Amino acid sequence: KDGELAKLAKENEKLLKTMEEARSSVEAASKSRDEEIQKLEEMVSKLTADIDKEVKMREEVVRGGKGIESKLQKKLDEVMNEMNTVRANADSTIAAKEEDLKKMETLISSLKADVAREVQLKEEATKSKSDLEKE
Repeated sequence: KDGELAKLAKENEKLLKTMEEARSSVEAASKSRDEEIQKLEEMVSKLTADIDKEVKMREEVVRGGKGIESKLQKKLDEVMNEMNTVRANADSTIAAKEEDLKKMETLISSLKADVAREVQLKEEATKSKSDLEKE
């Protein structure tokens, strides 16, 4: 019985040692998993923060883009209005110059007619003088 008791005690010690090793192994594995879970939680937290930051940046770009779009549209409208004003001024200036040209053409025609009449009168006067001198 003492031999059996000693044998059971030895087996008990082996089992306790194996149990202790298993517990240590489980604790190490548990600690390792806890560390891994903590790292994953940190990664998830960082990714969530990065995604939130990206979403905010995109929203700002969209808002800024709308602001730029409206500014560009306003500038385009201003340029178009200015072009229309310049065009209208140019049209009225051209119309006024055309009117001036018509008046000058009329005046030139009148002057040509006057010169032609004077030439004719001069020729008639010269002929009459010549006729008088012959007599």
